[in-house]
Amino acid sequence: MEPIPFPPRRERRLRSKGGWAANVPKTSSEQQSKDGSSKVSRFLKAGLILGPLVLLGQAFDWSPENFMLSLPIVIIASYGLIALFLLISCIRFIGRSMSHDRSPEPKDEVYSEQVRKESEIIIDDYRLNKPVNRGVETVLSVAVWAIFLNLLQPIFTVVMWLAGVRLFQTQVFSLSAIEATTFMFKFIFYLGLVSFIILFSWASWNYWRYGRLSRRKPRPVMSDAEVAAFYKVPLAVVEEAREVKMAVCALDDKDGIQIKRVSLPIKEIVASILLLLVLYTPLSAEAVANTFSLKQLGYADDITVIGSNSDLPITFPLPRVPLLPGSTINLVVEPGKFLNDNSTFTFYLNDKSLGIYSAGQLKARPNVQLALPPDIGILGPAKLTISAHVYATDRICVDYQRGYLSYILRNSSSITYNFNNPAPRTVAEFLSTIARGVVVIVPDKPSPAEISAGAWTYGILKRYYSHLPVKFIFEKERAQYEGIPRVWVTSKANLPAAMSAYGDGLHLPFADTLLITANDGEILGQMARQLTSPEILAAIPSASINISVQNQAESKDKEKGKVFFGNTTSQSDILTVGVDFKLYPALLEEVPGSLKVRLQGRYSPSNIAGKQARLDVFANRTLIHSELLDDSGILDKEIYFPPSVPLKARNALGLEFVYPFETANCKVDGISQTAQILKSSYFQGKDHLSFDEFNWQNIGILFNKKGAIVISDYASEDIIRAVAETVAWLNSQLPPGTHALPSVYSTKDYSPAAKPVYLILLGLVDEIPEGFQAGIPLQRTKNYTIYKKDDQSVIYRYQPAVNTVVGQVGNYQGIPMVSLSANLQVGILTEALRYLQDTKSYDTLAGDILVYNGDPQMLSVDSRSVKIIGEDFSSTYTTWFKTVWYKAVALVKRWQTPLLWGLGIVLLLIVVNLLFGRVGGRKK
Repeated sequence: MEPIPFPPRRERRLRSKGGWAANVPKTSSEQQSKDGSSKVSRFLKAGLILGPLVLLGQAFDWSPENFMLSLPIVIIASYGLIALFLLISCIRFIGRSMSHDRSPEPKDEVYSEQVRKESEIIIDDYRLNKPVNRGVETVLSVAVWAIFLNLLQPIFTVVMWLAGVRLFQTQVFSLSAIEATTFMFKFIFYLGLVSFIILFSWASWNYWRYGRLSRRKPRPVMSDAEVAAFYKVPLAVVEEAREVKMAVCALDDKDGIQIKRVSLPIKEIVASILLLLVLYTPLSAEAVANTFSLKQLGYADDITVIGSNSDLPITFPLPRVPLLPGSTINLVVEPGKFLNDNSTFTFYLNDKSLGIYSAGQLKARPNVQLALPPDIGILGPAKLTISAHVYATDRICVDYQRGYLSYILRNSSSITYNFNNPAPRTVAEFLSTIARGVVVIVPDKPSPAEISAGAWTYGILKRYYSHLPVKFIFEKERAQYEGIPRVWVTSKANLPAAMSAYGDGLHLPFADTLLITANDGEILGQMARQLTSPEILAAIPSASINISVQNQAESKDKEKGKVFFGNTTSQSDILTVGVDFKLYPALLEEVPGSLKVRLQGRYSPSNIAGKQARLDVFANRTLIHSELLDDSGILDKEIYFPPSVPLKARNALGLEFVYPFETANCKVDGISQTAQILKSSYFQGKDHLSFDEFNWQNIGILFNKKGAIVISDYASEDIIRAVAETVAWLNSQLPPGTHALPSVYSTKDYSPAAKPVYLILLGLVDEIPEGFQAGIPLQRTKNYTIYKKDDQSVIYRYQPAVNTVVGQVGNYQGIPMVSLSANLQVGILTEALRYLQDTKSYDTLAGDILVYNGDPQMLSVDSRSVKIIGEDFSSTYTTWFKTVWYKAVALVKRWQTPLLWGLGIVLLLIVVNLLFGRVGGRKK
């Protein structure tokens, strides 16, 4: 018996499913149709590659604006593929219509009979649907509803705000929230527009293709009686099931289907829970929790305290807001193993005792946790003082000489604080509540004035928020730092649309944004300078850390050319009383060549007849003066820094009062000695520093004066970041209360008419003009080796194929100059400058030349104590190859955008060529 003929589409479907027509040979039109389908499928695969490539082209510059530019491209490309698919389908339809091997259409009765027979073998029983499938469907349904409700967040939030929710201003009136809402509205608009075009086009196609045909006939609606007969249930059950909204159906072999009406509004309850979750998300209070250790505060090593009676003060910066419960100071105090267990350690917080621990307790458990009172943040920084009264045996002087009287405070000791971040109303409140870090934003293509103002802002904030992450970024990178407070420095012309209404000044347009803007570049610099005003600095939590008692204003009132210093309280101990100060010659108006120190104070005379106390004076850890003191108890001395002690930007002045002792008078209850340096003490300059005496240790004397930073004419992002790090380095060399605010020039725009006191030169060595090379120790050269003069051993051999920074201190037309140049990539300048900001690393430098090549150490030498020989290593093949490689890497990084797009297009063409080439090969 011959099989019943079917229409071509029905026959192909049955053949593809392995039915009776699977072995029937294909017609020529079907073969052509398959080839066409293969082409379309491969073209669609190529289209799937196009979308990721377009997004990949934007990946390096990820921002909402660029993403919204790439989204229409992907959608248009996809829509073009759909249009091409429809065009190919039309061509195939026309080809089939003109074909002569079409099969005859069967009669309707025969066709209906065949459909009936096929329907009998279809299994359609809802009980066979697995619970896993039903669960997946439920989860997907709930997820879609949750997404839909989330899209209505702005409306719900406005309604809740009108109802009186006070946190709306904090959570919604922030730049990140507005940017996210704007992005969502744009995305919904584009998505809706494209969806409308696709649906409208598909509807139009259906109407044009099928609308005028009468092939589609609606199936007759089944009556309640037919449904009841099919399921073998009473008619009343079907009528009841049609009326109820929610019911539970129970299957029973005897009674059939039993319907129990559900009165509990489960759907309403679920919808209410989802709605509350959606509403709670944007309106929940944002609690801030932060922890930082002493290491982050600048204590690179553990603190070792020696002495029987000592007070160790540690200042922890805190946001000026009420703290939440759980805020603590966590200390690790390890007493010396020789200390008597009854020795005591008293912990004071802002001069209020928090507890007393014995040495025995700390030996058993060195971790001490002190709870912070809620109002401590409002009062200012938390000043912790550890007052130790320790002994080992009953002979305290002997214990001191043997080194038994000591304890260690680990730099892993930390502070943890929690608080609710309020909405700031003033600039001071904004700065006082920064707790997780801050970012400084400049335009993507800033002007020199914007670079200067942005670098000043970054240098000031990084100095006072040294315990927090401070970042310098460009406008296109801000999406990577959502939720972090930001300081936006820009001119009026580059203001974003959301802040275009603001004029010159410092503004708070959003809860998490401080805007510094001005119409003119010079005025923009004046606005940035306002961050150094005493009113604003007083609001910064860490501004009082290590504040020097030196007072430049006081010196001007009393006597010109003097900077006063001293202590308000006396120091005490048994045998040795130490007093330390930091002297900053930058506070003097003139640049000194050396220092003269006038010491005025009081001390305890020796209590042993015939023996006198001794005063030892140290300058930069070098003993410069020692003398026996009389019994008057009055100190009034003049001390000069000798030529053998080089002057530094930060000079350490150490005083030690050393007392004699007798065994009979050296019991635990012996006499404690005291000493104090009064605030009438001062230092002043002596002589003048010549150009050839400037080096890495003393060049910082000039940084609080008028300066200039000169960069290459092409201001790349790397060189702009290096400018910001340079300003941070300059500020790290200055005492509190003074700041480095140099102007930024390009090499073509700089003129000596600017009259800077010092000059900083940044850039690639090939981009530095010859004129700037004349006054530095190493002239422009590709290869050189530095030898010691004595034994001719090699200190450093410069390799042109290794990315290296060479720093030099010299002069340019009589102006002290610091040159920092990279030979291959400018990005390494940022690394070197961050290394210079580390106080411990910087203090190890010497001379006027330093070399940094990415290693965790920096080599520095003095050009007057070494011999520099230029050599030629570029003839070797490996060196030439490495040089070319690094140059290529720098070029690729500079032209990253067009190269990435070009690579994506070439890759796409290769894939399309391979796909269509294979189809053509099979045709042959």
